[in-house]
Amino acid sequence: MIIVINIYSLLHTKMNATLKKDTYLVSKKELRKTLANLTILYLTARNIHRNMQGPWFIALHKLFEEFYGELSEKIDETAEHIRAIGFAAPADFSSYQKDATIQDVQEPLHQREQGIVAVVEQLQSVLSWLHEAILMTEEDPIRQDFMIWLSAWLEKYTRLIQSNLA
Repeated sequence: MIIVINIYSLLHTKMNATLKKDTYLVSKKELRKTLANLTILYLTARNIHRNMQGPWFIALHKLFEEFYGELSEKIDETAEHIRAIGFAAPADFSSYQKDATIQDVQEPLHQREQGIVAVVEQLQSVLSWLHEAILMTEEDPIRQDFMIWLSAWLEKYTRLIQSNLA
């Protein structure tokens, strides 16, 4: 019989046992905001993907499909981090609206510049907030590393999307 040991799980379990409850409360608060912000970004990306018109349609349609597809994975990973520290992950839009640091876009985004500007503003706002959240979670290195990694990923998409402005 072969026994496979998941080093990450062992380290994660050991760290969870040593961190203070207050540390997890801070991490939970920041992860809930992260989950809410990513969900609103997801909705904005879907808005652009579905409603974009004009000569840039195909390129932007594909870009935003890729973006919201990856965002879906990041949303799930964020929820898993909330569960990993012993809390329920919110799954209703009223919680997302309450926890988010950005506002959702209420109207369909048809024009290239309008859509790109809207999502880039959201991304920049989330990144600014996320850099603060990284500092707030310094006592929980696993969640802090996740937020650093997420920040790098969001910076990449900010550049990709912003490059489509003339």
